[in-house]
Amino acid sequence: ETTTINDNDIVKIDFGVHINGCISDNAITIDLSDEHGDLVEASKLALDNALSTMRAGKTVGEIGKVIEDTITSKGFKPIRNLTGHMIRPYQLHAGEIIPNVATEDGYVLKEGDVFAVEPFATTGEGRVKDSNRIEIYSIAEIKNVRLRKSREIFAYAFEHYFTLPFARRWLDKIFGSKVLVSLSLRELVNADMLYQYPVLEEVKGGLVSQAERTVLIEKDSVTLL
Repeated sequence: ETTTINDNDIVKIDFGVHINGCISDNAITIDLSDEHGDLVEASKLALDNALSTMRAGKTVGEIGKVIEDTITSKGFKPIRNLTGHMIRPYQLHAGEIIPNVATEDGYVLKEGDVFAVEPFATTGEGRVKDSNRIEIYSIAEIKNVRLRKSREIFAYAFEHYFTLPFARRWLDKIFGSKVLVSLSLRELVNADMLYQYPVLEEVKGGLVSQAERTVLIEKDSVTLL
């Protein structure tokens, strides 16, 4: 499926890189219309304020309050059901989270923790829902399946991506047939061998901006990764 970016769109570029499984996850938002600078600035400022607050001994709930207060002070809403996340080698989402709203969550940041912090600001209600469009997958479990092409695709994904997420368009280029790739991915998902990550939509159709950086928690601050 081809998506055309128009000159009045807001575009979020969310990308990750890894070296031997050590991951950095980052994102920026670009306002092509030049009409939504305040929305873009709200998530960016929330990220800056969160990072300036984070250090060993702070709770993730405290960080969420900083994010929420910053975004609401700009007249927007944080996305309540999206969060930042702890990262470990070959684990993009490793359990603990950084909420985008104030919570009573008591996890205390520790020296050596690695977190991706990602505030989202919206003109909508402040929640997202799954759409029917699936573009990203990751390996869940090793099993066997009937279709030979499914086994080939799974073996390729395991060898090249291991537990890290991958895009279906990469497989389309490698295997050359979108139909066969679609059939194989469906079989692998139905067999619980792959997780799938639907494209997300704001529940009221609101505009959304995102800012994200990956950081190492230090005693008195954070280091950007």
